[in-house]
Amino acid sequence: MGFIFSKSMNENMKNQQEFMLMNARLQTERKGEEETQREKHQCEKDIY
Repeated sequence: MGFIFSKSMNENMKNQQEFMLMNARLQTERKGEEETQREKHQCEKDIY
């Protein structure tokens, strides 16, 4: 019984870690996009 319980807990932890990793990647990508937009906007200001 304990083995089955710990196995499902391990599975839950693994899924949670994968979810957190995906979340971190998305946030990193979003930050990069925001910085790119900001730089683009700054360049447009400099040109005009």
